[in-house]
Amino acid sequence: MNNSLYSNTTADILVVDDTPENLRLLKDLLTSQGYKVRPASNGQDALEAVDQRKPDLILLDIKMPGMDGFELCRQLKQDTRMVDVPILFISASLDIKDQVRCFQEGGLDFISKPIRQEEVLARVETHLELYKVKQNLEALVNQRTKELRKSEALFRGLFENASVGIVYLDADKKIAEANDFFLNLIAYDVESLRGSALMDLIYLDDREITIDYLDRLMKKEIEAVQFEARFIPKGDGFRWGNFFIGSLHDENNCTTGFSIVLEDITTGKKLEEERDKTEKHLRESHMRLRELSSHLQHVREEEKKHIAREIHDEMGGTLTAIKLDAAWVKKKLGKQPQELTEKVGNLVETIDSVIATTRRIVTELRPTLIDDLGMWAAVEWQVKEFERRTGIACVLKNACDSCLYLNSCENTLFTQQISITLYRILQEALTNIARYASASHVNVGCRTSNDMVIFTIKDNGIGFDKRLIEKPGAHGIRGMYERAESVGGHLIIESEKDNGTRIEITLPMNGKEGHG
Repeated sequence: MNNSLYSNTTADILVVDDTPENLRLLKDLLTSQGYKVRPASNGQDALEAVDQRKPDLILLDIKMPGMDGFELCRQLKQDTRMVDVPILFISASLDIKDQVRCFQEGGLDFISKPIRQEEVLARVETHLELYKVKQNLEALVNQRTKELRKSEALFRGLFENASVGIVYLDADKKIAEANDFFLNLIAYDVESLRGSALMDLIYLDDREITIDYLDRLMKKEIEAVQFEARFIPKGDGFRWGNFFIGSLHDENNCTTGFSIVLEDITTGKKLEEERDKTEKHLRESHMRLRELSSHLQHVREEEKKHIAREIHDEMGGTLTAIKLDAAWVKKKLGKQPQELTEKVGNLVETIDSVIATTRRIVTELRPTLIDDLGMWAAVEWQVKEFERRTGIACVLKNACDSCLYLNSCENTLFTQQISITLYRILQEALTNIARYASASHVNVGCRTSNDMVIFTIKDNGIGFDKRLIEKPGAHGIRGMYERAESVGGHLIIESEKDNGTRIEITLPMNGKEGHG
């Protein structure tokens, strides 16, 4: 009994035998092993004992007056409480038919008389243990069944109340089950949908990729997949869906079907299409504005060029003639009164000043140095003129040989438009430094990289908050951006408070767009 499942619990055994000596012998034997034994000398006493308390095992004699063991067993098995209670028949009969009938009536074992104590104890303990194992298994099955039903109910609730479509396919890719949300999406009822092919609901252009994903899932090349595709509701064109598909497997890891979660993203797709159209329209508008800005800049430059030529040709010649006449008069005066001589001298100086101013205005309107000597000469003049007018030290560094000949008569690395653009940006940057930077030193550098020329302008001034660029009135800086972008280049401004400002202008040497 030490290894018995009943070692810590007293098993209740009912012994039924019409022979008092047998009853006493079995009761003493079983009681000595710790079992609780209830004796009954006939079938009626046994039925009454069972009504009082269900036993764990019954030892039943076959030959008894009145109700024999077979009849008693039959009545006991009709009681639902007693169906699973083990009954062991005890008899001195050697008739094989009696032994077979014991099992036919529901007995689990047969013990021959005269009884052998070791055999009785072994069989009793074995059947009690089997009975207890069976009870435990039944309890476990009942518990698992209850948990499974609860889990199924929870799953069914989630399945039916989900805010996304859920579909189950069998191994043939046919619909086995679908929730209400999916049915509402496609406007079909579950009965007409069940057994139909999923591909019948997929938009024609998206079927190939869907089939490919399902085949890869079937072959276990992938475990799950997410993709966007169109599906066809009943009589409503098509809608966009975000599909998440996973494969289902049995205990042998064989693919038995697929689970699909479908999210309707039609509204988002329409908004995305509208956004793309709007962005395309904005890009086209921006391009047209850039082209217009470039055209206007070209027109302004041509107008400035025309005005500069008119000033140079008309006023330049006139001023030169006046200067020559004034010089002739001064020479003819000789030793005339000093006051008259000084007046003529002042007149000559004034004419010189007007000529210089006219040259400066002409140069600012149209830097003829670009046409005559090339880009680098114009840049050098601009830097020296800035240093002369402002007193701010300005160092010009050329890190590339090609910059020496930019747009010169012998070399056409730059188009005229690129040359003017770079010159005007440099002019605006230096003007802003003079006005706002409080700088004492400026570095201007030049280098080339991949058919691009890169100019840098760095000062040691007070810097500024770059957010000011977005405020009204910052037309000069925004104009620099626009000039660079209009010819396929770009401009970068870096600035920190009390740490100066750095401007980098990148322009294509061949004048082709692509970096704007």
